[in-house]
Amino acid sequence: MQNDLKDDKRPSLCSTSTLYATVYQSERSNVVGSSLLHGVLLGGVNVWTCVLRRTKASVLREDWATAEQIERAQLQLLNVVDFINKFHASAKTRLAVLSEKMTAIERKLRHVENAVRKARILAATDPAE
Repeated sequence: MQNDLKDDKRPSLCSTSTLYATVYQSERSNVVGSSLLHGVLLGGVNVWTCVLRRTKASVLREDWATAEQIERAQLQLLNVVDFINKFHASAKTRLAVLSEKMTAIERKLRHVENAVRKARILAATDPAE
């Protein structure tokens, strides 16, 4: 009986030698790349349903992984933009403070220069020396 099963020459469901079998391809593009799915249809019955389910599951996993990577990249970009904005505000404030200090120092320097100039003029015209 076991030999009868082994010697059975009936075509299997996955056999492409059957006249009723139709081989087809469907292409699905996704963000990562494109995967080419091959299948055999026998009278409208999909033979590789399990394979297709696994493929759909793997595509969904890839889509989720891609979405997670995109979200991580967006968060990193937001962190960089936040840092740049804080740095810009801090630098702008510090430069404004430095500008005020420089203006005050320039005024004091002009006052000292004028005082020195007046002292030289008075010293040059002072008859006591």
